[in-house]
Amino acid sequence: MPTSDGENKDVVVKWFEQIKPKKTVDIGAGEGTYAKLIKDFSSIDSGFWTAIEAWAPYATEYKLIEHYDNIVIGDACYIDYRKINEGHSDLVIAGDVLEHMTKNESKELIKELMEHSDNLIISVPLLHLDQDAYKGNWFETHLDHWHFDEMKLELGSGLVEAIEGPTLGYFWWRKN
Repeated sequence: MPTSDGENKDVVVKWFEQIKPKKTVDIGAGEGTYAKLIKDFSSIDSGFWTAIEAWAPYATEYKLIEHYDNIVIGDACYIDYRKINEGHSDLVIAGDVLEHMTKNESKELIKELMEHSDNLIISVPLLHLDQDAYKGNWFETHLDHWHFDEMKLELGSGLVEAIEGPTLGYFWWRKN
């Protein structure tokens, strides 16, 4: 579904305010959860936002143009991140999106994002939640599952903070 559980979303606002990004990329924008959250609850200027959304109908259905400065329609695994924000973003948010790809695709995407961003915030379900296509959107299918410690290891020495909730794990990685 194009939304996520509300658990610990305040952590994302806190981290955003610490990072103070000028350019943010929201991968798997869905209904615009993170852009709306930041713009509604952050005390700082939210800067320039790019949405990456694989399912084009969401851009219209959820009026993403009202929440983002730039919208890119495409599968996050096949985006040329050198062409987003001149190849560099201060922050990339991959919120509840990695479970919709295979573990290998996720790992490759994380490496790519680390090359083109100073900070990365990842949110993943920690419970194994089966989910099929939603309203014809096959990108909503859950293909793989991450464990909290597994993601911490994947992010390595750049991991700034990690929050383990009963449903979601949040991870903040920063380029060394």
